[in-house]
Order: sequence, then structure tokens, then C-alpha cells
Amino acid sequence: MDFKKHPQERNKLADQVRINEEQWSSKRSAYKNCYQAAKRATPFQKADNKLTERMFHILVKHVKQHAQAQTVKSNKVCIEIDYKPHPLNVELIHSIQTAQCYFGLKCNMWNHYKIEYHFCNCTYEMELNKLIKTLALTDCMELFKFATSYTNFHNRSLQVQPERFITLL
Repeated sequence: MDFKKHPQERNKLADQVRINEEQWSSKRSAYKNCYQAAKRATPFQKADNKLTERMFHILVKHVKQHAQAQTVKSNKVCIEIDYKPHPLNVELIHSIQTAQCYFGLKCNMWNHYKIEYHFCNCTYEMELNKLIKTLALTDCMELFKFATSYTNFHNRSLQVQPERFITLL
């Protein structure tokens, strides 16, 4: 299947995209866990969270580099969202997903930053795992289990997320 930006561009679910956009422009606002952590966490936890976030962004950079190097066009599609300005999302801070992997930085209600991840037939999983070990991130990593298959989740995300978050690398 040929496409310009992503494989689901002709299958967008307009009503779901509209709901997502309405959530982004909501006048209501939830108190985000990461803001609570910035105020209430211990000095050690604040430093650990800052380091985890910095390392997460290094990981994101590598995910993009590996995705960009893929030969299959659909594997070059990336959804990246900075959730800090999202008024209703409490836990998630930032996420990136490709057809082969997902990484999300979140802050739980106990002020701890965690990185959730999932691989799906990822051709560069070994390289990313090596980087995770090099960055000493193994203690803050959590395998994320999807209710449906990861492929279905990714395709659905392409259908419902606003185009501004979707990039062909």
C-alpha cells in the first residue's frame, strides 16, 4: 500500500480525532503527577527523575535514528507526543511509537518517573536494549502490555491521533 505520510491516512476516524483535539483544548485541567513530583519529591528523587527524563530523550533520539534507517516505509512512521501541555493527562509526560516499538515516560502518584516500553518484531531491539543498559535505565523500565496486539494499537493510534503528532522520518 502506498501512502504519503502514514498507512492509515485514508482511514482516519474523524470523530475520534476531534475528541482528541477537544481534550487538548480543554479548559479543565488535571494536576499532573510530574508537577507534584517537582514540588514534593525528595531531593534525591527529583535528581533521579531529572536524570531519567534526560536519558529518556536520548533513547527517543536513537529510536528516531533507527526508524529513519528502516527500508520499509511504514516502519519510518513515528508518533511522538509531548503530554506536558495536555490539560487532562495526569501520568504520561512524553511518548514515542513506531511500527516496531513504543516508549513512554510517565510519573506515577508516588513521584517516580518510569519508562514504559514495548517491542514488536523490532529489528533494532538489540541496539536499544544495549543503549538502555549503557544508560543504566533498566531499573526504571516497565514492560507495557497492550490490551490488543501492538500492531492494532499502533494502527489505531495512526487513525485517531491528530496529524501534527505523526511524522514520516
